[in-house]
Amino acid sequence: MTTASLGQEIASAFEEIPEVESVYVLHRGDALKVFTPVNEDNEQLSDQIYDRELELGRKRSDIHFDFNLVAKRNRPIHQFLGSYTPVWERRSCPQSPII
Repeated sequence: MTTASLGQEIASAFEEIPEVESVYVLHRGDALKVFTPVNEDNEQLSDQIYDRELELGRKRSDIHFDFNLVAKRNRPIHQFLGSYTPVWERRSCPQSPII
């Protein structure tokens, strides 16, 4: 599987959750760090994202994932992730500028 198709597979796990604005995947050592930015988090949303993380981890047990929910709270995403490019982003929601 190519890196691009793996990124799309990971993104597709979260894109149906309307609050998820984008998905970032970074290679760090032997792990893939997956960041899912949302503007505001709550218990129901966290549970929904966590369920997708579990599902993805079970489906791709050959990969060590490090999942991270990022609650932006109206702050620009670059404050959290610098200038990294998302593997997927929702075009229909207000986005922070891509740097």
